[in-house]
Amino acid sequence: MFSFVVFAFDLVGTGSTTNCPNRQAIEQSLNKVNIPARIHLTGYQDHRGNVTLYSNEGTLLAALVVECVAKISYGQYLRENIFKSLNIYFRTVAVRLSDFQNTEELVKHYAYAVNESFIQQWNHEIPQFNGNLSTSLHFPLFSFSGYPAGLLRMSAISLSMFLRMFINNGYPLFSSQSIAEMKQVVGGGLIRLYELAWHWRTLSNTRLYLSHGGSLPGMIHLMLTNEMNNTGVIVLTNTNTTAPIDLTREIYETVESIHLTLFQCFEIRFIVFKEDQIKTDT
Repeated sequence: MFSFVVFAFDLVGTGSTTNCPNRQAIEQSLNKVNIPARIHLTGYQDHRGNVTLYSNEGTLLAALVVECVAKISYGQYLRENIFKSLNIYFRTVAVRLSDFQNTEELVKHYAYAVNESFIQQWNHEIPQFNGNLSTSLHFPLFSFSGYPAGLLRMSAISLSMFLRMFINNGYPLFSSQSIAEMKQVVGGGLIRLYELAWHWRTLSNTRLYLSHGGSLPGMIHLMLTNEMNNTGVIVLTNTNTTAPIDLTREIYETVESIHLTLFQCFEIRFIVFKEDQIKTDT
């Protein structure tokens, strides 16, 4: 029922307040309006720069700026300036379900229900769900109020075209200066290594990887590049990691294991290729 799709080849806000909410309170307030967020609090004193918040709301603001400047919808801007430039067929990638000619071709989403309380939670968060307890739950196709900060549906191959552009220093879409700006770490070393919608994460092999990931009910993705910026791995899956159960941890460990295995494979091949190229050149 569940499937993995693999293709190999934060915004940060700072502020000061004496009534700063804790991480859980912030996450709950965002989740109530269906805006998924990952929160990291670095301190709890009343001075600027000690609290950080990762949220998709920054992406919403950026999309609004694009629409105001370009005078066209965000979806149209993506099709004309991103997808077309990367040779991505726009009918295979979209945010709105209405933009797809045939939604039957979209991957279905599932979650594992432990007990009746999980059903009540899903029915509250996604009213169109309206399901009963049956261990593996199928989610109907849905959207949410956070458009267009997430839920950009596409294939791993289409997403890889964007990642290859990123690894190729922006070609053919952005200038190298734009990529350098996107990779600039913010926070002055006081917080997690965040960049513009990307962040550095350490995996179980103790190595750093530049990453962008996300999750919604019945779907997760993780996209990584290595420190040398010569190999990228994408994992897409239609399973669920929002429940506080052992299965969630096991899924994350499996996704990480897939990444590490593919990095090991392709990095070795890259080194061998470079050595052969040097021998040929000499």
